[in-house]
Amino acid sequence: MAEIIPDFKVIYPNQLLVSTNIPVTTTAYVIGTTYAKGDKVYDGATKKDYESLLDNNELVAYEDLSDATKWLDLGATNPYAMFDDVFQSQTISDIGQNIVVTIKQDDTNEEAPSLATNAMAFFNLYAKEITITGTNGYNATFNLVQRMQISTCKEINCNFGRKIFKRTLIVNLPQACQSAEYTVTIKPPNESKPAKCGIMKYGSTIMMGITLKRASLVSLDYSLKIKNEWGGDLVVERPYSTRLNASIIMSTDAISGVWEFLDDVRAKPLVWIPTEDNRYRVFTTYGIITDKSMTADDIGGGTCDQQMEITVEGLT
Repeated sequence: MAEIIPDFKVIYPNQLLVSTNIPVTTTAYVIGTTYAKGDKVYDGATKKDYESLLDNNELVAYEDLSDATKWLDLGATNPYAMFDDVFQSQTISDIGQNIVVTIKQDDTNEEAPSLATNAMAFFNLYAKEITITGTNGYNATFNLVQRMQISTCKEINCNFGRKIFKRTLIVNLPQACQSAEYTVTIKPPNESKPAKCGIMKYGSTIMMGITLKRASLVSLDYSLKIKNEWGGDLVVERPYSTRLNASIIMSTDAISGVWEFLDDVRAKPLVWIPTEDNRYRVFTTYGIITDKSMTADDIGGGTCDQQMEITVEGLT
């Protein structure tokens, strides 16, 4: 039996935000204030914005914000949108300005599988480059600009390939028993555009096995096509998500541990990475595992490598 060298891995988030240069611009709620329909307030406890659904909407108590008939939950306010679990929401800088955040591991998180936080993942990016510096001396810059590869000929790509900005980035950080504090700078595409980041996760890497060929990625668009009163078609744009299906080979010694780990994290969003080959970066999915199955070959002898099938539903 050949030794299995894992390339399918997950990143288990375990982070604390130390600082951000993106300010909260929404006014904090004030108990006893009456708000007009459309007014927005900020809740510092949950880091969320809320919008009043009524005129003469008196905020008598904090609990009123959870009343969906009076207040619309707008989700994480701008500085914290990149740290929630909503793929479509983004932290957005001012025009031409960087997003600069400092993070560290959460040492109080007893559910984290390891204290060796050693990876970062970024999704739904709109940026030119990302620079990461650490208190451990780490310093690296990642270019997110490239020409779409439409041909094996470099000249054709240069002349006809569309310039694109990579939306997903995975960064492997130095392995250490003690985690460093990292400052991340996300630069906008140019001075006339803002920088944007939908999800940023910092955590520990867990290896699972080898990804087989024929992994599949499905895009699920929740937009609607409706008819107006004259019979014309209207498209209502809504969020989208992805679904990753993958087959993983792992050693017989690993199958029980991997299966039990997946049981423990079945409702927790993780970063799922079937391969680090940049050509397949769109296969990296932030979401939850919804299905897993395994058939054990040669269960009596227990010498064969085993195959597991998983389905991961990406978050919208």
